Amino acid sequence: MKAKIILYGWGISWLFLFAGIGTMENGGELAGALLSTVWFGFSLALIKNEEACGNELERFEEWMVRLLGGSHKDNNQGLGFN
Repeated sequence: MKAKIILYGWGISWLFLFAGIGTMENGGELAGALLSTVWFGFSLALIKNEEACGNELERFEEWMVRLLGGSHKDNNQGLGFN
């Protein structure tokens, strides 16, 4: 559960990074730095929990493959895919 929170939080925190950069460009250095700090915090958490997050990412990838109908490797039916 911790790895899911970190991964999803890191993905959403990109919005905070871009909002912070935009805020800093418009003269709000302190507010921009605080917004960008959210991304840095989740990035550090991702680095510290790299193995657990990697395992969770593999589970997510397997789920997406099942959701979208598998890959060509799984469904090779003589269509010329190797």
